[in-house]
Amino acid sequence: MIDKIQLLLGVVTFPALVAAAMGIASLMTSTIMERSKEIGLMKALGARQWQIMLLFYLEAAMSGLLGGALGCIAGWGLARAIGLMLFGVPLSFAWVVIPCVLVIAMLIAVIGTWFPARRIARLYPVEVLYGR
Repeated sequence: MIDKIQLLLGVVTFPALVAAAMGIASLMTSTIMERSKEIGLMKALGARQWQIMLLFYLEAAMSGLLGGALGCIAGWGLARAIGLMLFGVPLSFAWVVIPCVLVIAMLIAVIGTWFPARRIARLYPVEVLYGR
């Protein structure tokens, strides 16, 4: 029974990761659109392309780290509750899961930021500051 539940969760995990990357991409795209004047000003003042992209990648990594930590806590509580309801005993917790979840969450956030970060490269400071 547990093997089938693990297989089901494994099958559901991949679409969830893709959806998470798409959600981060949407969030970062809207952030870039809202902060386009700020990006244009940074470029006009001499900021290099990699510095601006690094800013957004670090922001995404921090979002991934926070989301991964919250997801880890929620998953632990949910697994504990399901174990109590189904088996009458709480399931054991494997501490190796925490770093794995945090790394995967940060990777998904950075991967989701890749497409919007390419959009930063196409912004010209003159056009953005002029209002186009």
